[in-house]
Amino acid sequence: MADFGLEGRWGGIRSAGKARQLVATSGRNSSAVDCRTPTNEVCYNLGLAFSMAQYGTPQPLQADAFFDRTCDADHPVACRMVGIRLQTARNFAQATAKFDRGCTGRDGQSCLSAGRIYAWSGYAGYNPARAQERMRSACTLGIAEGCSYRPGSPVPFRP
Repeated sequence: MADFGLEGRWGGIRSAGKARQLVATSGRNSSAVDCRTPTNEVCYNLGLAFSMAQYGTPQPLQADAFFDRTCDADHPVACRMVGIRLQTARNFAQATAKFDRGCTGRDGQSCLSAGRIYAWSGYAGYNPARAQERMRSACTLGIAEGCSYRPGSPVPFRP
């Protein structure tokens, strides 16, 4: 099997062989890896590996399982990944909840995504004040688009 340069990037896993072993094991049982530890980067990176086909064809269900579990362990970028999946499935209420959780964890892109949904008049939870709050958080976290938002202004969002 090819070496994908995994050493040192897997939350404490030092070898590509160990990373491949975890992927092989977790491919059958996503609960084989403990995502609640301080090294929940392992689970996040396994989610990325499954979603980006580093080990063959993409396995979105396995990727989703790892991202969900990692979000539950308070990894803000994993929450964004789950939010993106839910938004794609048009489940805006749950997507917004995941983006909010990521924003609370100081992920600027999650704040921006939550703000866009709150600002979209087609969303049942349309809330311009909440949109402004999330956009302001995105701006504070370095996302320029959040800085230019004004309540009632059009927001680029396509469901």
